[in-house]
Amino acid sequence: MSWAGLMAATAGVLFALSACADSGDVAGTAPTGNGSNETASSGLDGDGSVEGVVIAVDGTLAEVSSFTVRLPDGTDATFVPQPGILFDETAPIGHVRDHLVSGAPVLVEYVTLENGELLATAVGDA
Repeated sequence: MSWAGLMAATAGVLFALSACADSGDVAGTAPTGNGSNETASSGLDGDGSVEGVVIAVDGTLAEVSSFTVRLPDGTDATFVPQPGILFDETAPIGHVRDHLVSGAPVLVEYVTLENGELLATAVGDA
C-alpha cells in the first residue's frame, strides 16, 4: 500500500471512530433504552455459537487479546480468542478489526470457561 493509500485508510478509520463517539456509543456498552450506556450482560453460558457485529477489539496490531460482539438482542459478549485461532481458518485473528470498521457481522463459536470467560474457538464471516 502506498503512503497516500495508508493515510486515506487511516483517515477513514478515524472518521468512523469519531462518528461513533459523536453518536454516544461507547465500546463495550449497549443502549439500555433509558438514555444511559450501561454495560449489558450477554447471558451466554455453556458452549455455542453466536452471530453479531464487532464493536471493540483489544490488543496490539499483531495480537488480539479480546473482542466484543454486539448480539442481535442488543447485548454484548466479550470473547478471548483461543491461542493460534485463525479467522475463517485462513486469516490472522486480527481480521476482526476489519469487521470492526466495516460493520460486517461475524459468527463466533465459543466455550465458557470455569471462570466465566468466553473462549472463542472459531471466528468467521457470518
